Amino acid sequence: MFWNKDKIPDYINSEEDLFRFDDDVKINEHEANNKYNTHVSFNTEEKKEKKVKVKKEKKNRLKKEKEIKNIKIDNENLINTLLNIVLVIVIIVAFIILFDVIRTSRYDKTPIFANHTVSNKKYDLYEGIGYKVYYYHIDGGKNTIEIGGSSLKYDDKAIKTNTLDLSLLFNNDFDKFTNEYLNKYISITGNVYKVNDNVIYLEYEDESGKYTTIYKCSLLNHKDVKEKDTVTINGMLDDYDKESKIIYIDRASIK
Repeated sequence: MFWNKDKIPDYINSEEDLFRFDDDVKINEHEANNKYNTHVSFNTEEKKEKKVKVKKEKKNRLKKEKEIKNIKIDNENLINTLLNIVLVIVIIVAFIILFDVIRTSRYDKTPIFANHTVSNKKYDLYEGIGYKVYYYHIDGGKNTIEIGGSSLKYDDKAIKTNTLDLSLLFNNDFDKFTNEYLNKYISITGNVYKVNDNVIYLEYEDESGKYTTIYKCSLLNHKDVKEKDTVTINGMLDDYDKESKIIYIDRASIK
């Protein structure tokens, strides 16, 4: 047979190749395009293994993403639980403090939730969460309950004032009067205008005659005091009558 390589198709590499194929046999396209028939197609098993590997990797990735997501959810739930616990504790502590503050400042009673740490003839000390309460019961002296922060200190001294200053405050700045003097141990100096057994009345009359303020002082001890005498009285300013302009000083003593 005449062999002319230039007229033979590319997929025929030798004379023997002429007899390998029948006319009805179709040549693989990939092999026909390879002049030297060196093309190797992907094996079916290899493709399957690759697909299985890809699926496995995807499955592992999804599993890890799910685990990470679950961890995040668990962390968020833990944080929310801790925040709720802290919030409940804060509310309870706030209620305890508020309860004792109202009980001592408004109703003049000893606290319930504070720890009773000191007790003697002059005072009792109660210590709570961030606050202290002093219950003074000094004979002839300070007799009241005071509440304050943890830095509150024992103080049995009287607040010094006089009928002039206190009357001006009572009639012109009533809020300041109640904040600074109501239920406080004071030492007030003024003129006596009336004596009735163990009650001494001090009086201040405004120069313009607009108002007259009366101080009714209930004494623990009696001393010879006459009208128009100037005296200094220590006692608890525990009440008032705004309309009648009367200020009440209880458990008082003349100094």
